[in-house]
Amino acid sequence: MTEPPDNGRPAIRRVVVLSDTSAAGRATLEAAAELAARQGAELVTLFVEDADLLRVAGLPFAREVGETSAMARPMELATIERRLQDQAAELRRLLQQLEARHALHWTLRIARGRAESEALAAAQSGDLLVVGKRGWARLPHRRLGSTPRLLLDQARVSLMVYSRPATADHPVLVLFDDPTSGPRNLALARYIAPTPGGRLALLLPPGTATATAALRQAAEQAVREQGVAAEIRALTGNEVKALSRTVLQEAASALVVSRASPVLAGTMGQGLVENLDIPVVVVP
Repeated sequence: MTEPPDNGRPAIRRVVVLSDTSAAGRATLEAAAELAARQGAELVTLFVEDADLLRVAGLPFAREVGETSAMARPMELATIERRLQDQAAELRRLLQQLEARHALHWTLRIARGRAESEALAAAQSGDLLVVGKRGWARLPHRRLGSTPRLLLDQARVSLMVYSRPATADHPVLVLFDDPTSGPRNLALARYIAPTPGGRLALLLPPGTATATAALRQAAEQAVREQGVAAEIRALTGNEVKALSRTVLQEAASALVVSRASPVLAGTMGQGLVENLDIPVVVVP
């Protein structure tokens, strides 16, 4: 059962994760399961059968290239259907193993469509939606897949773009660039911290002395109200570059930002998420 809110800490009811049986998909699922178990939330695993792939497989001229033989062969719908069934069964076995390891309450949902559409339909208010950074990439050379790109634009729940496991002794960085959204960012950072009472650092965006002082005051108030210890400091220079530089210098375990933050605007914002090799959490 999910614990009630604690000093502003969000009560995430469910962790909804998009997963498949690839190495990246399994890693994302395991990270989501650990987070859900740590916070007493339900884990909802969403496995999406690609409707576009199935549509193509039904065409008489469709071909696929063997992974080992590199030879083209007819793409048979029955074969694709069987592979998808096998993947769903493998995910169910993995979830059973995770349940035994974490005493986890989980649900496996199988949908047919497009991954981003099904994820948006499945996620509800109070959920944390988790997607792998490179999962469902339509262009393999991209470091950020097409599905997380779309979810960054469209998700209206808290979204984690997962890259690699968080490191327990490294800080969760929180961009505190607005007195209204900043406290929510801090609350979410506490939720995803790898350990209770884990290190937190609030980062204030570059600005005038007056604006920075006002934000620092709001950040200090949020820290007091939520009863946590957190370092507060101001970024200097270009905000996106300064944020990226701080993530590297701190070897941060995760970054939490607001959806309305200017750092996520346009291609520069997607570039920030693409270039950071840590979980990035976007708070609505």
